[in-house]
Amino acid sequence: MTAPAAERPLLSARGISKSFGGVRALRDVALDVCAGEVHGLIGANGAGKSTLIGVLSGAVVPDSGELTVKGRSVPFGNVIESRHAGIAVVHQELMLFPDRTVEENVAATALPTGRIGFIHRHERRRRVRKVLEGLSVTIDLSRRVADLSLAQRQLVEIGRALCGGGSIFVLDEPTSALSQIEAAGLFATIRSIVEDGAAVVFVSHRLDEVFEITDSITVLRDGHVNGVWRTADADVATITQAMVGDLANERPDRAGNAGAVVMTVRGASGPDVRMLDLELRAGEVVGLAGLEGSGTSTVLEMLGGVVPAGGTFVVGGKPAHFRHPAEAIAEGVVYMPPDRKKGGLWLERSPLWNVSSAQVFRMSPFDWLRKGVMRRASSHRLDEVGVRAVDRQLPVMRFSGGNQQRVMLARAIETTPTILLLDDFTRGVDVKAKAAIHRLVRDMAKAGMAVCLTSSDLDELLEVADRVICMRDGRIVADEPTERFTPLRMTALVTVGGGAAA
Repeated sequence: MTAPAAERPLLSARGISKSFGGVRALRDVALDVCAGEVHGLIGANGAGKSTLIGVLSGAVVPDSGELTVKGRSVPFGNVIESRHAGIAVVHQELMLFPDRTVEENVAATALPTGRIGFIHRHERRRRVRKVLEGLSVTIDLSRRVADLSLAQRQLVEIGRALCGGGSIFVLDEPTSALSQIEAAGLFATIRSIVEDGAAVVFVSHRLDEVFEITDSITVLRDGHVNGVWRTADADVATITQAMVGDLANERPDRAGNAGAVVMTVRGASGPDVRMLDLELRAGEVVGLAGLEGSGTSTVLEMLGGVVPAGGTFVVGGKPAHFRHPAEAIAEGVVYMPPDRKKGGLWLERSPLWNVSSAQVFRMSPFDWLRKGVMRRASSHRLDEVGVRAVDRQLPVMRFSGGNQQRVMLARAIETTPTILLLDDFTRGVDVKAKAAIHRLVRDMAKAGMAVCLTSSDLDELLEVADRVICMRDGRIVADEPTERFTPLRMTALVTVGGGAAA
């Protein structure tokens, strides 16, 4: 284990500790980030990353500690003071103005004004265009943010931080919803930022990205620093061990046995999807592979009654036409969205409340709410997905992104579906939790459930799915057993349509 360079850090945090209602989130944490450096901050869900980011941003007041930027003390608990000190945070849970345009959101923290206070609209547009072009983003600046995809909204959030200036950029899971091409554009921008003397704190569960873009790595585990390395001196095995310990027994058995057809789709069309033919079978995990805009997420939304769809649908041997997710749930088809904040969870409620809500949907109008029974059933589901008992009374908004994802999965399972649709199902989940969720998905398939899922990580589909369907431009370009694919062939199929690469 080696420490980063001994030069004076641009940002320095010392002795940061924080507890929430008896739960120790941070214990004497130290973090040094130097100018011209990309510093990786990684750890399992619940390690304390989100709390530390909150301290840096001014949103969380620690119980003890000190924060300095360029040697000057930064007061805790003041978002404006942190921003004035040069700290710009891009949160995983996006904080945009949905009813405002892309241009207004990107420029929100740095409005160009004249001598009497009027906004220079032409200058504002020029700045916004320059920032988004640097990220290789082509979005109509007049579009409302509410009308954008999750990946596009994430890029707008990153653009806003860059447009506002600053010297220290904290990026929390910035590539979780981005395609490989979009991530490459972001990495080019990050390199340009640090070359100009700024610093980037890069928070990610994707270790391949951490090793690609960072200069140093700090690992958090159970609220304390469990190691600091120069990236060049570390390897994946060392970092994984520091994060979560031994993962030898965490990988699922991927061998599945497809049974009877439980859903048939013929000639289905919807937003971004044209003439789709699809079959889902009991006991099978099907992965939908494609880049942003390929139609993979739309397919799940169509199957789950989220968006209107034309064509013929047969579920359980009977014709089906879902006009609302509630109608799909009633037939055993459950869709889990990728955006926890926008459509997935009641963030101000506890995990137990969120999971129990699924039971209410199955009750007849005159049933009594048997709270004890519901609480025990919900606790069992939370046990299955690995949410700690000590956290179950806290509001979900206090959870890390990965643990929020687990709660949402527990609620989906509690509806006892025959067909489960998981859209980017491990977004923001750490390596250990991801392995556990993979195993849970495989167990559900072995019990006879049909699972259809997407992931922004194509390698993940190869690991967990029995069959992979590759999509491009709203159409299926390949539908084959997983063992017939390699990462190279899958990438070629979803990008340019080539399938010959081995």
